[in-house]
Order: sequence, then structure tokens, then C-alpha cells
Amino acid sequence: MTELSHDLVEMVRVSRRERNAARQAELSRAVGRYRGALYLFVAEMRELPATEPPGRIALLIDRVRGDASTYVRTQRRLNKDFGEHHFRHS
Repeated sequence: MTELSHDLVEMVRVSRRERNAARQAELSRAVGRYRGALYLFVAEMRELPATEPPGRIALLIDRVRGDASTYVRTQRRLNKDFGEHHFRHS
């Protein structure tokens, strides 16, 4: 192998290592941001009062309504109890 081709191969290797290092650093920053937001959310959730488990009738109503309707109802109840923007910063 000539000296020029050897230099090219080495440049490609260095470039690949730099790209991989940059990719790993960005992934690490993204995971850090995600975990930071998650910690805030968990801290807020721990401050909420405990709730009673739903009764049999409530479970039956949820099953009849379906998942989407139950989700909407739960979100409306959370908004009513804690305000519309309670989870905005989480």
C-alpha cells in the first residue's frame, strides 16, 4: 500500500471515530435531558395526594366507554383538580 492510500485509510478511520464520538455525546445529552424532565415529573407526582382505587361500577363504566373515552375523562378530571397547566413544565 502506498503512503497516500495509507494516509487516506487513516483519515477515514479518524473521521469515523470522531463521528461516533459526536453521536455518542449527543445521545448522552439527549438521555440526560430526558432523565432531568422525568425526575421533575416524578417529583410532582409524588406530591399528589393518594387516591382511592376505582370501584367495580367505575371499572365497568370504563370498560364500556373504552380506552380513549376513559383517557379523556381522566385528563378532564386532572385539569379540574390541578389546573389546566399543571404538567406543562414536566
